[in-house]
Amino acid sequence: MNVMNGSDVGASAGRDRRGGFAATLPQHQAVGLDQLIQQLSQQVVARYRTLQVNDGDASAAALTATAVHQHACRRLRRDAECTTALNVCAVDLLRQGHGRRATELLHSSPGSLHHDDHSLLIAALASLADGDLATAETMLIRSVDCQPNQAMGWLMLARIYRDQGNADRAIAYFERGLLLDPEHGDAAIDLARLYVGRRQVSAAISTLRPALARHPRSAALNETFAALLLRRAAWLRRLRRINAATELSKKALRHLRTAVQSRPTAELWARIGTGELRRENFAAARQAFESALALNPDFRPAATRLATLDVDQGNIDEARSQFDRLVQQADSSALAHFRYSRIRKFKPNDQSIRYLAELRRRLAKAEQSAEQTQWLFTIAKVCDDCGDFDQAWDAYRQANRIKMRRMRPDESGRMAGIVDDAIAAFDADTLQRFAGIGHLSQQPIFIVGMPRSGTTLTEQILSCHSLIDGAGELKDLERLRCRMFRAWHQRMQSTGSFRGPVRAVKYHNGLPYAQAEDFKQLQNDYLEQLSGHQIDGQYVTDKMPTNFMHLGLVAICFPNARIIHCRRDPMDILASSMCQNLTPPFCDPETLADYYIQYCRMMDHWRRVIPNRLVDVDYEKLVSDSENQIQRVFTELEIPFQDACLRFHENGRSVHTPSKFQVRQPMYGTSIGKWKRFERQLKPIAERLQQASTD
Repeated sequence: MNVMNGSDVGASAGRDRRGGFAATLPQHQAVGLDQLIQQLSQQVVARYRTLQVNDGDASAAALTATAVHQHACRRLRRDAECTTALNVCAVDLLRQGHGRRATELLHSSPGSLHHDDHSLLIAALASLADGDLATAETMLIRSVDCQPNQAMGWLMLARIYRDQGNADRAIAYFERGLLLDPEHGDAAIDLARLYVGRRQVSAAISTLRPALARHPRSAALNETFAALLLRRAAWLRRLRRINAATELSKKALRHLRTAVQSRPTAELWARIGTGELRRENFAAARQAFESALALNPDFRPAATRLATLDVDQGNIDEARSQFDRLVQQADSSALAHFRYSRIRKFKPNDQSIRYLAELRRRLAKAEQSAEQTQWLFTIAKVCDDCGDFDQAWDAYRQANRIKMRRMRPDESGRMAGIVDDAIAAFDADTLQRFAGIGHLSQQPIFIVGMPRSGTTLTEQILSCHSLIDGAGELKDLERLRCRMFRAWHQRMQSTGSFRGPVRAVKYHNGLPYAQAEDFKQLQNDYLEQLSGHQIDGQYVTDKMPTNFMHLGLVAICFPNARIIHCRRDPMDILASSMCQNLTPPFCDPETLADYYIQYCRMMDHWRRVIPNRLVDVDYEKLVSDSENQIQRVFTELEIPFQDACLRFHENGRSVHTPSKFQVRQPMYGTSIGKWKRFERQLKPIAERLQQASTD
């Protein structure tokens, strides 16, 4: 039992079958017994001062705690029935560690243990100190019966019931106690954790607000509040409410920064760094990770993230040195080994054999699915490098099957529906109807295609040009599209003809409700966000590959924008995707084949309705005839070619996709046809895609 002993509060209460609502909350030190005794001592002394003043001793208001104790002892000798004086003496004994003597003193005046809430609280704390929980519970129940407006009794009972696993009663008692003292920070955190265990995140957030308003610099409150906001943000993203999720994430980071000012720890700085990484604030992320390591040079999560950031920013030697140190530690993380394997080329020798044996030993002990996935991808990479392709494929397949658990049941049907919707919505007549409302800016250059089709390499080449800045994979178009769909949803519902949720809004049923102002707002907001990535260039690339789904929207909003379409042998795309620890649906070969077929349908449609807008870049041609292909691309973009674009591997910009290693090297052709090392396993899919291409 850990009622008041400073243990982790409610850690088990919040676990759901996925491992983790409450698992994301920071650990919280419960109110210690000494702290409770001190709080009660202050209340007892304050009540005694008030009693003395009411008895005509005005000077008692200025007495120190020590003087109050001395005064109370003298009064108790004169009046053994003075319960208030008795409590002062008893709590002082308790504070000095003499719990049994305090209890004996209270029992010398039996009436106090029936009618006085402070006496009962002192007795309860003495029982807790002695490990007698049953007596403590009895005393606390008497205390709240005697004085129901005393918050401490309710909150102490709540913690007892929580630690006994009685969540219903614990929540009820915490709620009652916080109704009396809503600014009690520790109790608010305890109740919030119980709410989160029941997936009531809104209630948890509301519980913390009064305490946070009273204690705005509290590290524990700010850290817990930030964790709840991030949890809510993740939920909003699943609902496609990207704007709201982004704002909550920003707010969470502000609370984390407040927390770290009050309690600077490596853990808090690492959380801030991870948050900044997700927002693609890479300089701020680096500063946070470096701050974490300055406080604790051995804090491996920060070291792993910083080494990964070094890879992204081209500091390969520094990253390799850091990962070498990390993986040599006995308790090194699966993530560190996974990152390490990405920047190492393994050879078929005794050292690799020993390393594989260690990886498999660590895999056998892994319990969390994320860890298992990382160990499996590391094993696969070592086997792949060493030429054991069957073993590599087995490990890749196992890793990706774990990731597939998060995939929608009908991902292939969903993708087909997206393509059907776009084809139905954006025909030539629709594009003509909305012609003339687009922004004439030439600033955006959209780079689209399948994942692993060469979009990162293409952007790396373009960003070497003095007129072009590379922004990476921007989520802004998707975020603004979601916002526009919500506006359409409101209009659709206002007519009474549509009763579905916002997720049922599609291009084909929403466009009839579109207004010119919708597109203008999207244009202005997108360009404003894009300008934030502009350094010196006249153009900015947005290389979100999946924007191929929204080229109809691009055609309406940005009629002068350039669109580069990256293409690659679909089997190499598929094999490469299987090796890269990607999210669904790109981790399942069968589903990815379905996705590719729908992607081809989509691109064929855009080629029909927006001819002459697409600049095709074939990966195989780009690798085998790089100079001519790069010059051709710039000619079609109508941007003067610069020789620096041939030296793309010298570009120092940050790259945050799995291609971060390849784009740091000169052009090479070893990735062409690489799928054939898994030809036996992929043969049925190759035949299927070949058949689809001829239909």
